[in-house]
Amino acid sequence: MTFQSKNLTAFILAGGMGTRLQPVIDDRPKSLADINGRPFLYYQFEYLRRSGITSVVLCTGYMADAIEQAMGAEHRGMSIHYSREDTPLGTGGAIRNALPLADSDPVLVVNGDTLVDTELKVFIEQSAHHSAAASLLLLPVTDASRFGSVEINDNEHITAFREKDETTAANGWVNAGLYILTQDFIASIPGDRPVSIEREIFPARTENGLYGFQAEGSFIDIGTPESYRRAEPFLKRLERQQDD
Repeated sequence: MTFQSKNLTAFILAGGMGTRLQPVIDDRPKSLADINGRPFLYYQFEYLRRSGITSVVLCTGYMADAIEQAMGAEHRGMSIHYSREDTPLGTGGAIRNALPLADSDPVLVVNGDTLVDTELKVFIEQSAHHSAAASLLLLPVTDASRFGSVEINDNEHITAFREKDETTAANGWVNAGLYILTQDFIASIPGDRPVSIEREIFPARTENGLYGFQAEGSFIDIGTPESYRRAEPFLKRLERQQDD
């Protein structure tokens, strides 16, 4: 399997209601949450653009019209297409629903409320080398209890996922919400009901060669009011680094 970032279609999962964030943002979907005067999706698109991605599918649901009006059909040379859910499908169902719009095999998948500070091209290159049906970007944290942790063996295969209530407040590797999935893997996700790729699909595939790429770096998610408040200095720091 060989591929480059410029040839990958990226799916951004932006269909959730963002219930936990609604106490501070109740007039828009969380992917459009304002940070330093720009919607969060803007920063995700810029991260993908700098990594060479040119084609994006936005998987929308809640307030889909607002996202389409805000983002349009292109972003600085990147084409934007939309896969809309009529009813909530969960993360796995949203990916499965968008499969007809994929122009590449495999596909890059990005959580719509997460942004990482690490080198995406290295993850893409390593995933191609391993030829795995599913590759997950993992990042180290000092307290994995908020996220749940991921266990990996010496062959870089994921062996277990520990839920939040099973993970103690200790150092660990966590799922950073960034995946490379083959079209066959996506097609195997049930298409007739809501499905969580994190809780249902990945844990059931640990015997089938899930690859975990252990990266250095950090990430921010905007899923809670507390993490949303931390996003502003995080993204300002990223922009300063890019300007250097």
